[in-house]
Amino acid sequence: MVHALTTQIAGVISETAAAWKADLLVLTPHRRDMFGALWDPRVSDAVVHTGRTAVLLVPEGDGNDPAEPPVTDR
Repeated sequence: MVHALTTQIAGVISETAAAWKADLLVLTPHRRDMFGALWDPRVSDAVVHTGRTAVLLVPEGDGNDPAEPPVTDR
């Protein structure tokens, strides 16, 4: 079921990007170990393999990067 949901979500993201005629998708994959990735595949990986739009995978910041501006709620 997890694999089916991952594929469906990835398909919707890819179809939406194509409908918007997007040139690039920027996604942040969740960090997982190798076993976790096999057991519960990432949606971002499925998007890379299902769509025809270029995908940039950007790692999540840990909040310790001085070049990364702080996130504030206003």
